[in-house]
Order: sequence, then C-alpha cells, then structure tokens
Amino acid sequence: MTEEIKEDPFEFLWNILKEVQKETKEKVGNKYYTWTEHYNNWIDIIRPLIRCTPHSFGNLLLGIRFLEFNKILLWIQMCAHCGQYYSALRELRFLLEFTLKAYYLDKKYPHASIKFKIENERELIGGRLINELDLSSEHKNKLKILYKELSGYTHPTKEELSPILSGDVGMRVTFAF
Repeated sequence: MTEEIKEDPFEFLWNILKEVQKETKEKVGNKYYTWTEHYNNWIDIIRPLIRCTPHSFGNLLLGIRFLEFNKILLWIQMCAHCGQYYSALRELRFLLEFTLKAYYLDKKYPHASIKFKIENERELIGGRLINELDLSSEHKNKLKILYKELSGYTHPTKEELSPILSGDVGMRVTFAF
C-alpha cells in the first residue's frame, strides 16, 4: 500500500477524480467549467420559476429550495465531470421532486409561513405529487416520464442491473469518463 493511501484516502480518491475530470475536459471541452456559465445556467433555470410565483418570495418554500439549487447544481456538475453519472442522475431526481413539492405547497398555502408548509407537508411523491399540481395534462405527462426515467437510476431495477450479467461492471466499480 502506498504512503498516499495509508495517510489520506481522500487525497488518493481526489487524485483519481481529478484524472477523470481531466479526461472529461479533453473529450467534452471546457464548456460549463466557468463560474459565469454556471450562474448563467442557474439564473436561466430559476427565472421562470420566480416569475410564476404570485406572492412574496420570502414566504416561499421555493425560495429556500432555490438557494439549495445552486449547491446541488454544482454537485451534479462535479459528479458528471468526475464520471459519477448515476450519482448525478439521482441528484437530478431529488432536485426535480423537491422543486415540485415546494411548488405544490406554495400554491396550496400561498400566504402561510414556511414553517406551516413544512409541518403540513403530506407524503406526496412521484406520480401522486405530479397529479396534484395545477398543470396541464401535457405538462404532467412530461413530468411523469422524466420522473420515471430518473427514478430508474435511483431504485435498483432489472434494467439497471442487467449489464452485470454480461460482465460489464466498469461504471459500477471504477471512477471513469
């Protein structure tokens, strides 16, 4: 065992991830690696959501979630750049679900405090949550398709495990582009 592993396993891991990140940059390019690009994307994502809220932003559960959005988007980028695609997809599902739930609670209780919304939150998830949203059937169907696709990377499934049967375990056990 090398001295590096013995002394600091996280440094060893980070060195591996840096190599994957380097390979990602070489193969994909440098797009999305700047703070400007990151914040432009973040603003593009939250702008329409802020515009559609009919009441004070400080009263919104979405407001708190939008603050979290930035950190989660950075983590998703980090995962994608370092070859952790399944982790990135699971984070995207969480991001989608927490946004939908916050939107639902803000619309259902438009003038209530954030504390009230959290205390009165029901266990709505997935399709049941999407069904409760005040959206068109077309938008609900698109959200259900996206949610189902992202859930396929969150929950163990036959499809997700099937590459193992052919001996393809690479992405499961290594850090790679």
